[in-house]
Amino acid sequence: MQNVNDADQFECDKLLREKISVLNQQRIILQENKNRISPNGEVSDKFGKLARKSARSLNVEDIKNLHKYVEKDEDAGAFRSIPVYIQHNPISAVVFPKPNEIPPKLTKLLGVISSSNHSTLALTAYQHAEFCAIHPFRDGNGRVARLWSSFLLTQDDYPPFNMPEDSRSEYFATLAHYSIYKNLCPFARMFFRTLYDTGKRIIAKRNQGNQ
Repeated sequence: MQNVNDADQFECDKLLREKISVLNQQRIILQENKNRISPNGEVSDKFGKLARKSARSLNVEDIKNLHKYVEKDEDAGAFRSIPVYIQHNPISAVVFPKPNEIPPKLTKLLGVISSSNHSTLALTAYQHAEFCAIHPFRDGNGRVARLWSSFLLTQDDYPPFNMPEDSRSEYFATLAHYSIYKNLCPFARMFFRTLYDTGKRIIAKRNQGNQ
């Protein structure tokens, strides 16, 4: 995916359209019970004063501050200064952008997020995969991506993105697929399924509390 217009590539996918429809139905239930269940409470606690900003208006310094939250070592908040690659399989590797390419690529992504009129679901799937493909930090990129995604989602009354332990392999494989081929569909399928499962748990917990 090279720009925001390419988000249409998976909005046109029948299976993903169905998943988006189901998630939007689930969102209505979350909105109707907003006073009793607050899926964004934990996310807001993590963001502190940053939670008062629109998740679509974050800047580079905000992203660095998110990294300082998830990483406590001496590299916290600092872009990596070395090339990085990950062996995806015996015949292909994910080669991340060079250090000098990180600031312009991240600035471009932030601009896409702030100016896009795409749905929150479509935009967040793109945000997550593209941020991980930029891989701006030596470590903690996935944690920053998940926290930022949850910020975007919960501000629009969707459940946060919590990756189950049994989905880790699929999570990393679909992100690698996106980084190599710029095809968002495999990651989006996993992403939306995980959101739906999280929403079900939130609603079930609400229902148990009403009994």
